Amino acid sequence: MNRCLLAFLLLCMLLFAAVVNADEVTTKHSFPDTDARMIVLNDMIHVTLMEKPLRLSVQRKTIHLAVNEEIQTFMLSTTKSSQQRVKLFQAWRLSDDEKQKEIGREHRYERPYSPDSLYSDIQEVGYRIPDVKTGERVIFEYTTEKEMSHRQHMIVFSREFPIEMINILVTIPSGWEVKYIIKNFEQVPMVKVESNTYQIIFQNVDKIPDEGFAPPESMTDIEIGLMFEYPGHHSITSWKYLSEDIGGVYQRKAEPCPSIERKVKALFTGTETPLEKIRKLSEYVQKEIRYVAIEIGKGSYIPHKADSTLSVMFGDCKDKATLLTAMLQNIGVKAHSVLCSPRELSWIDEKFPSVFQFAHAIVAIELPGSDNDFEALMPGSNLLFFDPTDRFTPFGSLSYHLQGVKGLVLGSPDYVLVSLPDNSFQKNTHSIIGQFVLDDIGNLSGSAKHYYYGAERYLKLAHNNYRNKQEMLNDLLNELDEFISPELSDFKITPPKQNNEPFIIDYKIKSGGYAQDLRSILVFNPVLFMRISRNPFVKEKRTLPVVFPYAFSESARHIIQLPQGFALQKNPVVHEFTNPHADYKLEIIQEGNLLRIKRLFSLKDNIIPLDEAKDFISFYHQILKIETTYTQAVKQ
Repeated sequence: MNRCLLAFLLLCMLLFAAVVNADEVTTKHSFPDTDARMIVLNDMIHVTLMEKPLRLSVQRKTIHLAVNEEIQTFMLSTTKSSQQRVKLFQAWRLSDDEKQKEIGREHRYERPYSPDSLYSDIQEVGYRIPDVKTGERVIFEYTTEKEMSHRQHMIVFSREFPIEMINILVTIPSGWEVKYIIKNFEQVPMVKVESNTYQIIFQNVDKIPDEGFAPPESMTDIEIGLMFEYPGHHSITSWKYLSEDIGGVYQRKAEPCPSIERKVKALFTGTETPLEKIRKLSEYVQKEIRYVAIEIGKGSYIPHKADSTLSVMFGDCKDKATLLTAMLQNIGVKAHSVLCSPRELSWIDEKFPSVFQFAHAIVAIELPGSDNDFEALMPGSNLLFFDPTDRFTPFGSLSYHLQGVKGLVLGSPDYVLVSLPDNSFQKNTHSIIGQFVLDDIGNLSGSAKHYYYGAERYLKLAHNNYRNKQEMLNDLLNELDEFISPELSDFKITPPKQNNEPFIIDYKIKSGGYAQDLRSILVFNPVLFMRISRNPFVKEKRTLPVVFPYAFSESARHIIQLPQGFALQKNPVVHEFTNPHADYKLEIIQEGNLLRIKRLFSLKDNIIPLDEAKDFISFYHQILKIETTYTQAVKQ
């Protein structure tokens, strides 16, 4: 080892050690009133970029303090693969009396990082630490080294626990530059502390509170993106550059070949229109090519060749997107792979052009003609988005997981980072039609039929695929039990046969004691199968935006036949509320002995900004109050 390299490594060790020792025995903490089980006293990371070959070393040391309660099992982990090696891996305890005890190898574990992959060399390695006592500190340390492919690195900090300090050191070789971006947190300066070493410090980071309908972790975890640049060498400086660079890799994997040409010809009868051909190829890859992820080394982010995927008849999202792109290009249709992420996993920061922000791949198809009317068309264009991995969403639509998210169109001169189409709330609907009879002692009987469209349809199709009929029945019973304590019979499921058809569930129902019999008065809740049932907004002060999985509309039309001679105390009953993000109307009218109930709840936006959350929650509470209010029918 030459003297320069030795001196450089020694400097890295000294810098890291100085940071490590600073707060290792901290006993005064900034979160005395926290309800968390743990506090992170210090999370220390030293990132070192090395040349020849280009690789990245990451040293990390975390110190957790158990507070408030004993923790039966505490888990800490990192990952390893053929691209990322773990060179140091250890953990120990430090009790109140400063006695240090190393945690033995028997508490280590190793498991696949992606359980859905058939085979992946990415492994999660960690510790299961038993019986962590209040006041005890747990120290976890590891060093990893990996090959650099995109000259970028992402660091993620969970906000499950309060964090007293995050201390990041970044060391680069002479002549290099480092830039950074911070997601989901206020901007913190990067300070130069040595000639080639920089530091970022976060202090007193609160945990994310438990609030109903809260944003996913991808919108609250702190993420730091590092971009390494060397003057005179290519660097990822824009989304357009990234699209061209990665697009070139994907396009080479989608090059035409005889096997794909033969398969494409075999799928057609010769009478199809251009649009019918596109649909047939899309549905072939969606339904006939099985989703199986084999992610070894670069296979975790580079697709296999299209003809290879066709020959084995399986692949992951990248492979299926590449195969469909190749088959479409074979019939003269322009298509592009699109990198994106389901909204639960990530939101895209446009200031950080990086493949590390994406977790999924779909296809953008340039449709012929201009008279197409598909939900998944980009407004004002002929660009149709299609997910060949998703077995439940038909051609022409996108699942709610992808609607409205950012997508990077690869290799297109006209499109780069775009917003995927987003269905309006009118497309995601659940409607219920019911006819019931209420007898004079309060028993309810009748039948109901549920119709599901859009995102609601997608969820029911997925449930129907993974659960048996009894489990589907139990799901419905659990939903209804809060309101009417039902007994169901003649339970029937009708999945859609065509893309535009709804998913249907119908059944007969009995509910003993649905109404309370007070001699000549029946007391009951006329709102059946209501969606707003419990109060998810349990805290008075809101600190996060309100986030629903998707916008939707739910309607109900019920007829309840009252016992002869009974009449509502008030007729009609109408409640109507509106909010910039939602509308609600409940109408109850008695005609003869028939009670006609109409209910409509429309959530027009799935994300309500924090500054508008207070008004929305008040609106929600108005509905909750109405839907938990009982009605009286009096015998005349």
